[in-house]
Amino acid sequence: MNINDWFQMQRPGFQVRFALEAEHELMRLMEWVLACAPLVLHAHPERNLNLEEEDRLNNAVHRRLLGEPLSRIVGQVTFLDASIRVSKHVLVPRHETEWWLHEWIRTHPLTPDFNGFANPLTPDPSPKGEGGIYRWFLDIGTGSGAIAIALCQAFPDIPMYASDISSAALQVAQENMHLNAVVGIEWAEADLWPDAWDQIFRESCGVMFANLPYVPSKVIPTLDPEVREHDPQLALDGGSDGLDIIRRGVERAESVLTSGSRMILEMGLGQSELLATWLRSRGRWEIAAIWPDLQGIPRAIEIERIA
Repeated sequence: MNINDWFQMQRPGFQVRFALEAEHELMRLMEWVLACAPLVLHAHPERNLNLEEEDRLNNAVHRRLLGEPLSRIVGQVTFLDASIRVSKHVLVPRHETEWWLHEWIRTHPLTPDFNGFANPLTPDPSPKGEGGIYRWFLDIGTGSGAIAIALCQAFPDIPMYASDISSAALQVAQENMHLNAVVGIEWAEADLWPDAWDQIFRESCGVMFANLPYVPSKVIPTLDPEVREHDPQLALDGGSDGLDIIRRGVERAESVLTSGSRMILEMGLGQSELLATWLRSRGRWEIAAIWPDLQGIPRAIEIERIA
């Protein structure tokens, strides 16, 4: 059986299950199993598959039709300019996260050019320390390390710290750092971040990025099976209203961040007003921006320490 024969045989079943994504999903599985680029597959549909390749392709199709996410099967996703490996120990980086982070990087004063987008802004030194430069970034709950690695690629001269409560997740993140030839990330296994870093955050302005669990506990059983059955619950469960861990992170940040430092908190559908109201009630933060996802849904809130 050649590539085209196999593709035509599998396409009807995938079209029923995945509709417009069917061909993309099949191509992605073939790229993974055959270790070749899409152009090669299109250019040589007559190439014969050996028995081992057929078995691996059929197994991958079976897993996908049973509901295992494509990213879990191939074990890797693209996140901005990074290639990110994933395992059962980490959340698969979401397109929603990728989009708001892309926009933040693209519009940041320190970014002359990112992925072909010219930066229209000029540096604003007022909230960012001497010369308008943030002195550090922290990725709280780093998981696969996608956010930390993307920030290092965009801002290689800014010290990067990343933490996670899961040692298994940190191992994946460190492997991804090496995979992407990124250097200079300081990792720590900790609840939020280690006490030893507090003095760094007190002494200069920086940004804390927090993609913490924000799914309400009662909602988890209703999630899509691809999420509920394959993403680690530790990375999903945000407590009663989904904001328990986020609130704890903000409260701790209040005790260490200097005026002008910022936090960017990813949040779920319908949480923006609840979170913004709570932040305003504390009197220590100014809401600097709301970052929407591709559907226009508020996905991350950027706040600045003011008192």
